[in-house]
Amino acid sequence: MNTETLGDIAQIHFPRSQTTMWADELDEHQQIFLESLFDTVPQLNSVSIIELKIEYGDSVSIRFDLPEYAENPPQKWTSQGYNTVQIQLDFSEVINIDIQLNRSSNINKLINNIEIYKDKEEIINIKLDGSFKGIITAKYGFIQSIQGYINEIN
Repeated sequence: MNTETLGDIAQIHFPRSQTTMWADELDEHQQIFLESLFDTVPQLNSVSIIELKIEYGDSVSIRFDLPEYAENPPQKWTSQGYNTVQIQLDFSEVINIDIQLNRSSNINKLINNIEIYKDKEEIINIKLDGSFKGIITAKYGFIQSIQGYINEIN
């Protein structure tokens, strides 16, 4: 049986641009747990932003609900009846913040596409398109938390 991880195979056989997902651009702190929840980790399309927080001008947190529930949730989430996966991403040593609120969108539900990638200088770019429009650039980023909960609005 082949014991190579998907990451090993991707690094060996495919160019980086074809294999990266948004979490690959961040610190690996919670990446294994995230990958265990999904057969294929979803792109950050149509996420519901719960909180966008700027602290001291040099760190940004984005907390959002994924539009689809985990395919392989932990037993605790199943037994508690959770139906939503919420993720918090933290970025530090922020270089630039350029965000506008799209007033034509439904302000009660902030739906966004989020694209995360590194540029040639290895700076993390977080592009927001939807209720928020703009870009954040930072030196460091990681998945702060991944949790399940019951979303009664869903």
